[in-house]
Amino acid sequence: MTGTLAADGDLGDIQATTTANTSVVDTYPINMSYTSNDNYTVTVVQGSYRVSAATLVVSPQGWSGTYDGVSHAAAVSLAPEAAIADSVKVWWSTSG
Repeated sequence: MTGTLAADGDLGDIQATTTANTSVVDTYPINMSYTSNDNYTVTVVQGSYRVSAATLVVSPQGWSGTYDGVSHAAAVSLAPEAAIADSVKVWWSTSG
């Protein structure tokens, strides 16, 4: 026998939302709401999710040599890929 025990919407309307619109390290609630269907007994359990800090490795690559008065490029690589958001910015300076 194959098939579905309950069709979409049969159990009622269950929605999960969060009020957090941030990625600051913390634990945030998942708010559940339920519009029931009298044909079923449904228990809705509130939950939470956690945003954890990520480790970012910054590896500079510069120029090495005797000063020659010419500008030389410097670069930086970031890892791991999963910790790099689209908005990551890295600044560096040659002055202390």
